[in-house]
Amino acid sequence: MPLTGKEELPVSKLKALVNHLPGAVYRCRGDEHLTLEFFSDEIVNLTGYPIRYFLDDKTSGYAKLIHPEDVEKCRIKTREAISRKEKYEIEYRIVHQNGSVRWVLETGQGVYDTSDQVSYVDGCIFDITQRKETEAALAKTRDEVKTLALVAHNTTNSVMIANASEEIIWVNKGYTQISGYTEEELKGKKIGYSLDGPGCDPEVAARISDSLAKKQPYKETFISHKKNGDQIWLEVDCQPLLDEEGKHLGFMSIENDITDRMKTLQAMEELLQRLTLATNSAEIGIFEIDLSTNEVIWDD
Repeated sequence: MPLTGKEELPVSKLKALVNHLPGAVYRCRGDEHLTLEFFSDEIVNLTGYPIRYFLDDKTSGYAKLIHPEDVEKCRIKTREAISRKEKYEIEYRIVHQNGSVRWVLETGQGVYDTSDQVSYVDGCIFDITQRKETEAALAKTRDEVKTLALVAHNTTNSVMIANASEEIIWVNKGYTQISGYTEEELKGKKIGYSLDGPGCDPEVAARISDSLAKKQPYKETFISHKKNGDQIWLEVDCQPLLDEEGKHLGFMSIENDITDRMKTLQAMEELLQRLTLATNSAEIGIFEIDLSTNEVIWDD
C-alpha cells in the first residue's frame, strides 16, 4: 500500500534504503565542527575505513581524509552555503585507506530551526573518480590532437588521412601544394589515385594495393601525377590507424616530393654511363688504390 502524507517510513526500512544509495549519506550537527551524527554504510566502500573510525572521531574523522590541497576550499564553500541557506556542491579529493586518491562530489544543505539557526547539515558524497579520470584522459587527448594538428598543418611535408574505405578525408596544406588539388577536390578520392598514367610502375601499385587490403604499413618511392599532369617522384610512408582496441580506422601517409633528388641521381647515372662509354672506347684503364689497406680496384 502506498504511503499517505501522514505515514512515515519505519526507521529500519529508512536505514536500509539509505544504505542502498550509491553515495555516502551523512548528517552532521550545525555546530562549529559540524560534528558527525550519522554516516551510511557506503562510506566504507568510499574511504576504506569502517564506520567506527568516523564515530570515534566525530569532529574531524572524515575531514582528515580530505586532500590537503582541498581542505580550505571545502571549508569555505560549505560555510558560505550554510550561512546563505543554499545547497552546496563541491568536487574534491580524498585519500583512501590504501593510499590512493579518489575524487568525490559532495552535495548537501542545512536544516534550520524556527529561529533560522542551522540545526543539522544533511548531505551525500559520491565517488566520481572514474569520471574525473575520463575527463583528464579526454583533455590530454584533445591537447595531443591540437598539437598533432598544428604540426600537420605547418609541416612542409605532405600529410594525408583516409578512412577505412581508403577514401581521403583530410589533407594538410603541404599535400595540396604538392598535388595541385584543393582539399575539397581530394576528399573522396582513393589512396593511390595518382598512380595511373605514363611512367607509373604497376608493380608498385600492386604492392600498395596489397598492403592496403591487408591493412599493413608500406614505404614506397614512385612516380606520381599532379593535377596538371606533371610527373613527380614521391617518397611515401603510409601507416594504418587503429584505436585502443585494435579496430582499424583508416590510414595516414606522409609524402615527400623527391623529384629534384631523383633528377640529380638520374643525371649522375647518365654522366657515369657516358664516362664509362668514353673510357671503354678510348681503351683507358682506371684503377683505385685504398692507401689504408693497399687494396687495388681495377676496371675491366
